[in-house]
Amino acid sequence: MKKITITDIAARAGVSIATVSRVMNDQDNVSLKTKTHVIETMAAMNLEIPEKIKSGLPLKLGMVVSGYDSASPESSFFYEVVSGAGFEADRRHATFSFTPILGGSPFESELLKRGDLDGLIVAGVPIPDNVIRKISAYPFPTVFIGRYLEYEERLNYVTPDNVGGGRIAAKYLYESGHREICILNGSESLNVFRDRILGVQEILSQRLEISIMTQNSFNEDAGYEAMAEVLARKKVPTAVLALSDWMAIGALRAIRDEGLRVPDDISVMGFSDLPVTGIQSPPLTTIHIPQRRLGTLAVQLLISLIHKNLLGPVGMVIPLELVVRGSTKPLGARA
Repeated sequence: MKKITITDIAARAGVSIATVSRVMNDQDNVSLKTKTHVIETMAAMNLEIPEKIKSGLPLKLGMVVSGYDSASPESSFFYEVVSGAGFEADRRHATFSFTPILGGSPFESELLKRGDLDGLIVAGVPIPDNVIRKISAYPFPTVFIGRYLEYEERLNYVTPDNVGGGRIAAKYLYESGHREICILNGSESLNVFRDRILGVQEILSQRLEISIMTQNSFNEDAGYEAMAEVLARKKVPTAVLALSDWMAIGALRAIRDEGLRVPDDISVMGFSDLPVTGIQSPPLTTIHIPQRRLGTLAVQLLISLIHKNLLGPVGMVIPLELVVRGSTKPLGARA
């Protein structure tokens, strides 16, 4: 086999021999773009690249989101998370590739087939156990967004404090005088909803009897159907806490269809603070999850793990906040 020379590399890369020489000697008088191009050319030619010249290259970060569908309103949460991750990667001069996974396996994506990533962020619901195990075995650091109870001690993750958010929501409604409270919950197969309902129950279960409507989904239609069933009862609650914003939006629609008013007849509260919540009629009281910050922190953690500034596993739990808008009011108060 013919030995590959510096002349061959220069010809393949479309640069001068002097430029290739400067790259190989790790000299400063070469732009980052040119250096990256020459090194990628060398890699394509199956040449071994010395660590000293690879170290100055931008990190290659990837992100996969399971269940992400850009055409679905319910994916707006992860749109914000991905945006935060992308902006932070750009700020840190890293390349960032995002792949939505809607059906099929993340391992079938071109992003993971390339095999040149320095680190990976994984998000979405649900993520099967076998996928978590396989991703965790990759030779580069991985950060999950969300909480995976069975693997928590072995994973790097950034997660909103959904238990704490459930407590905040329940405490707010209780301290507003509500004693007839109905909870609209999403699928209990998902940790996110198990955590939220746990926080709610910690506050309310010792104080009053709460009604919980559990749905298999957490979209607007699921919220509408659950709320319609609640309104068909003889006794209607004074407040409804939907553990997803989209379920709360569905509940608002069902209440309007029954000729009732929010918050005069029923207070309605959501969970997540998606951008759409502020433009509802009335604007939705909710629990704020800093969606973009989740993406930002995931990238920051991932880069620290890549550079070995932190040794995993590392878990970060982000506190949540109450956002009071026009869809709730203290019991007995005028709207």
